[in-house]
Amino acid sequence: MFWLSMAYYMCCYEYVIYCATTETSSRVMKPIQDAAASLLRRWRRKKVITLAELMEELRTSLRTVRRRLKLWGALASFNHNSRFYTLPELPQFDEHGLWFHRDVGFSRHGHLPQTIVALVRQSPSGLTAAQLGQRLRLDPRSFLWQFHQHPDLQREKYQSHYVYFAAAPTVATRQKAVRSAALAPIPLPSAEETIAVLVQAINPPSAARRSWPLICIRPTHT
Repeated sequence: MFWLSMAYYMCCYEYVIYCATTETSSRVMKPIQDAAASLLRRWRRKKVITLAELMEELRTSLRTVRRRLKLWGALASFNHNSRFYTLPELPQFDEHGLWFHRDVGFSRHGHLPQTIVALVRQSPSGLTAAQLGQRLRLDPRSFLWQFHQHPDLQREKYQSHYVYFAAAPTVATRQKAVRSAALAPIPLPSAEETIAVLVQAINPPSAARRSWPLICIRPTHT
C-alpha cells in the first residue's frame, strides 16, 4: 500500500508541475509569437531586412534568429556580404534567376559562387567578366579573382578577353563552338565580285529600261 500511495502522489506532483510549466511556457511564447507576426508584416512591406533588425525586433540571440531564418526559408543577398534577407515569396526572379531590390541582389541559385556557376552554365556561349558584372550589377574585379581556379568553371582567352565556360566537357564544347562562330570574320567579296555588283547597279537590264516611263515634252504654242 505504501508504494502504491507514493506512486499516486508522484503522478499528481508531475501533473501539477506539467500544468504549471505549460501555463508559464504559454505566457512566455505569446509575446514571442506576437513579435514574430509583427516582424513578418513589416518585413513584407520593406522587402529586405538585416540581421541586426531581426535581432532587435525579436529581442533574441543571433543563434535563435538564424534558426528562425532557416524555418522561414529566408534568402540571403549575394552582394553586400549576405547582409540582407528576404522572404522566399517576395522575389520576382528574372530569366537568369536574379532579383534586385534597389541595389540588393538575390539569386534563386544561392550565394555568389553558386550564382556565378549557374549563370555560366546557362549561357549558350559562356560569359566574359564584363557580362557577369553587368548581370550581377557588380564590379567583376571585386569577385572574379576567386574563380580563376574554380572546379566548376574554366576560362579561355578570346580576342584579348577571358571567357568563362562550364567545366563539364560537353557543355563547354558547345559553348565554345557558339562563341567561335559568333566571332568568325565575315568573308568580303573579291574585287571581281564587287565590280560585277557595281556594274549591275549602274546598268540595269534592258527589260528594266523598257519599263521606264517615257516623258514627253510637248511644245508650247505662242
